[in-house]
Amino acid sequence: MKSLATAVLNMAAFLELSGDEIPDPDGAASALEQLAYDLSEAEAGELEELRTAIGWQMDMIPIEARTPEEQAKADFLRNFMENLGLDNA
Repeated sequence: MKSLATAVLNMAAFLELSGDEIPDPDGAASALEQLAYDLSEAEAGELEELRTAIGWQMDMIPIEARTPEEQAKADFLRNFMENLGLDNA
């Protein structure tokens, strides 16, 4: 499950944090909306695994001397569940 949750987070971060040229902004927004819907159907244990994976990903980003890209990913991960409407799930 760790690998699946990590893959979901990495793909979502790519869609959210990529520039407007790659991928198409409307396509990226649609993909994130579909991801939010799919995850809203997840069981509580699956969402807890996703929260755990967020923690692992955050642990891999250095706290000090973050690059702008690392800071953007950290901010994205910190707000991931809330932004997809899953913070109370």
